[in-house]
Amino acid sequence: MSSEKRGGRTKERKEGRKMERGERGEKGRKMEGGEGGERGRERKEDGRRRKRRKRKRKEGRWKEEEEEEKGRKMEGRERKEDGRRRNRKRKEGRWKEEEEEEKGRKMKGGERGGRGRERKEEKEEEEEGRKMEGRWKEEKKEEKGRKMEGGGRGREGLADISQS
Repeated sequence: MSSEKRGGRTKERKEGRKMERGERGEKGRKMEGGEGGERGRERKEDGRRRKRRKRKRKEGRWKEEEEEEKGRKMEGRERKEDGRRRNRKRKEGRWKEEEEEEKGRKMKGGERGGRGRERKEEKEEEEEGRKMEGRWKEEKKEEKGRKMEGGGRGREGLADISQS
């Protein structure tokens, strides 16, 4: 009995507990490989979240705060994505120029001008496609002709004339 109390330092005790970790029944199996611990952690966090929500509900301003938190999470995700993108560019070696370019684009378009930028990129892609097909030259001329016709139509016509 005294040999068991000493925390397995004696030979008899050591030989007695030569079971593999996975064979130790449910607890051992759960901890094996780390997948069990992760699930436990998630459950714990869920519980904390639930408690926090309950407390906020009692305070009465829970709805706004929850939406604010969602926004914060999204911002964090975007920041993470930006970081990943930057790291990829850094590995490829052309990060500095592209970062400057991106900054310029952001400054021009403003933070809310994302949709405009997307549209511009789509247009550029379309134009590239036309160039590949070989009919872009005629279409460009047509477009210019159309703009020239509307010469007396205010700023658009004037700008086009001055550019050409």
